[in-house]
Amino acid sequence: MAKKFDFRQFLLARGEKVGIGIAVGITLLVTALGGYTAFTSPSPESVSAEIFERARAVRQRIYEGAATSADSIRSDLNEPVRNVQLPPDAFPQRALPFMPRGIEDAKRRNPDVLVPVEVQIDVIRAPVRWYDVISEGGRLKVGILVPRGTPAINERKAEPTARQKRLAQQMEYLARLYQARGLPPPIMPSPTQQARLAEAATDNTVKYELRHVPVGDVGENPKFAEIMYPVRMVIVAMSFPYKEQLESFRRALRLPTIEALMAERDAIPSFIGLHVQRRVVKPGLKPEEGWEDLDVGKDNTQWVSYRALLSRSISVEKENPKLEKLIPNRQVVMPRPVLGREERYPDLNLATIASTLDALEKTGKGAALKTSPLASKLLGEKDPFAAPEPEDREPAPQMTPAPESKTEGTVIPGHCLLRFIDVTVRPGMTYEYRVQARMANPNLDKRDLVAYPYLAEVKELASPWYVIPKPVTIESELAYYAVNDQKVGLALGDADRVLVQMHRWLEVARLNPAYRDTETPIADWAIHDVPAHRGEHIGRLVDGVKVLMWYPTRETFDLAINPASLKTSRPRGAPLPRGIPVDFSTKDILVDFEGGKGTSVTVKSGDRTRNVTDDAEVEMLILTAEGKLVVRTTTRDSQNEERSNRFREWNDKVKDAEQRAASGGSGKSPFDTKKDPFMQ
Repeated sequence: MAKKFDFRQFLLARGEKVGIGIAVGITLLVTALGGYTAFTSPSPESVSAEIFERARAVRQRIYEGAATSADSIRSDLNEPVRNVQLPPDAFPQRALPFMPRGIEDAKRRNPDVLVPVEVQIDVIRAPVRWYDVISEGGRLKVGILVPRGTPAINERKAEPTARQKRLAQQMEYLARLYQARGLPPPIMPSPTQQARLAEAATDNTVKYELRHVPVGDVGENPKFAEIMYPVRMVIVAMSFPYKEQLESFRRALRLPTIEALMAERDAIPSFIGLHVQRRVVKPGLKPEEGWEDLDVGKDNTQWVSYRALLSRSISVEKENPKLEKLIPNRQVVMPRPVLGREERYPDLNLATIASTLDALEKTGKGAALKTSPLASKLLGEKDPFAAPEPEDREPAPQMTPAPESKTEGTVIPGHCLLRFIDVTVRPGMTYEYRVQARMANPNLDKRDLVAYPYLAEVKELASPWYVIPKPVTIESELAYYAVNDQKVGLALGDADRVLVQMHRWLEVARLNPAYRDTETPIADWAIHDVPAHRGEHIGRLVDGVKVLMWYPTRETFDLAINPASLKTSRPRGAPLPRGIPVDFSTKDILVDFEGGKGTSVTVKSGDRTRNVTDDAEVEMLILTAEGKLVVRTTTRDSQNEERSNRFREWNDKVKDAEQRAASGGSGKSPFDTKKDPFMQ
């Protein structure tokens, strides 16, 4: 009897070897199949060639083959399409065809704030009319004009008037702003004793004396003295799409019409300020690099220097009456300090603003921009840019909430005006600006009306950053021109020098260079013809330059006088030597020049030779401080419009001052106090 095979015992005894054998067999089989496939399959080159050939054949059939006949197309594709109208009751609906909108979609959102659409940039160098304030022993004092011979004021004998209180508030405001910035208040030099002696010597009809007294001791109805404070300003005026902004508010607040928006007083778009940043243009600067908040103090208060300037200003420039309906408030249209010397700000030339004014004028139904009560709540009652107003005068006009009325047929301004002023620019620098418009949130504290609770917690809304398209360059305030238009040329034989007309804008000047305390504010151009020599720097310190300065006790501009000249002996009745030293030095070098009036040319005729004086165009080769070679010519510089206008204005003012001095007149004040509400 055969023995029974025990499979279990076999696996226990030889199962491991059997498994290894099966695995080896499968591996050998797979390897054999892979090798066979590798040796028998076509090469990649042949496969790609076959694919390319098939693709070429398909393209050839598409572009060169015969068109497919209609008979070869399936019959069902050749039949015309039939649109069968189905009866509505054939397919009854058991649910709504569209998903209903969520409840939050019917509620309010926060509107988007838009950006300006047009920009005008003006660079101003001019004097601003300031109160004459000095600091003595840490105490601010104000200059007043009193009749000659008036005894000194020892104590205050009457209660301060509204104007005195206003000035005291302004001085406290000024000190507080600069204390926050960590700087001393900007005190311009007041005419020193030497300067006052020179002033008195210029005119025997001076009736006033200049005294500096504490604000509370000025007496009743004081006559405040003025100084001319030199200011550089960049004024950026912008046109804002106001009507489009209204539409944005209407959509966000889920209101049916603009009229409904205007009727809801808290919903009216209300500007609460401009956030402005500035950067100095440098090579390789990336778009988001270098931006810093403009004119910010130590406590992060913006517009510190501007507010200090405005607090010292006698008044602000009146706006064009036609623009009143397009000015939202002083937070976004910064007031301009009134200028001295009869200078005026450039006109506004924005096409969108002009078209808006034309539309309002044609209809005669223009609506003034409104300020919502919500904006008044956020801003507070005081305008941060406005100087304190005297109690006995009506406050300056502000955009106040308009009474509720029907708006049907009223033309809403398409654009409104925005404006900011930078008073911290420096010559020779190039700046870029970007601005954000800030508006009051119409949904503030209205949690039951908004889609999400946090929308009612945002106090203000800001627009995207708007970069002012054109960088602003503050040109150098020292320029020279190759202008050889003098009546008398240089002496013959002096062939190593040429006259250069030099222009310099003076902030302050020392009437006597030997004494620092003779510094006086000028805020005007000084122009003089200065000889330049080959191989030397162009410009130098020149004495006797005719410079116009403001004389407070005479309330007029006149030529400045060096106090040292008063001690010089001169014939009886001889006029005072007018003029002060001015430094016209530059780092540019005159390499060479040709031509000019007085150039001697030797001409030979037969056996005789003679010298002929030529009057040819001057050509100057100059090495600038940056290492560049430039050529200046009298023809080109004489036709320079900027130079010509500046020289003509300066020359007219100097001639007028000289004529007044020759006639012995004291001159009139260039300010008409009857038209100035701040001086009444």
